[in-house]
Amino acid sequence: MFFTCNKCRYTFEMISIPERCPDCGMIAVRKATEEEIKEYRQYRLLFDREEDENSHERKVPERH
Repeated sequence: MFFTCNKCRYTFEMISIPERCPDCGMIAVRKATEEEIKEYRQYRLLFDREEDENSHERKVPERH
């Protein structure tokens, strides 16, 4: 399930509704809207792609 904090607008995924926002700690957590879920998924795709690209960077051979 997806949730969004009403205070800091952090959107995140958890199995069940948390007592507090994992980002700011506020109690103002609710189920995310379809638009918030869409934005979250787009961000994750971009972030995961960047992580994959950075993990395969070519290493420059050392000079002897």
